[in-house]
Amino acid sequence: MKFFLLLFTLVCTNCENFDNDYSGYVYDRSTKEPLSKVLVRENFVKNSKQAFTDSNGFFKIKNDSEAITDLVFLLNGYKSDTAVTAWSQHGEKMEYRFLNKKNDTIFLEKEIDTIYIGQ
Repeated sequence: MKFFLLLFTLVCTNCENFDNDYSGYVYDRSTKEPLSKVLVRENFVKNSKQAFTDSNGFFKIKNDSEAITDLVFLLNGYKSDTAVTAWSQHGEKMEYRFLNKKNDTIFLEKEIDTIYIGQ
């Protein structure tokens, strides 16, 4: 019985060394070019950390807290986007995006200019 309890505890605990800093790349959806000066921020109401992408579209946000949240991507002339960074479906293994030294990529779409006819 002790063996099964120990086995259950080991299976339920995540034994990997987890790095919860956010990092990744941001590109233009149509041109596939990197986007610089994109504001990337944690989706916390208070005390959210943020960073801007560099000329290669790369960003890194140091996450000192134990919490993991979604990331919001903002750039003038582009539609804002929110990326889910951690999820599990039906109790399966946790999946991570932009976390654990995994430099994922997101593509932002340009906003469409609105043209008013007859005004």
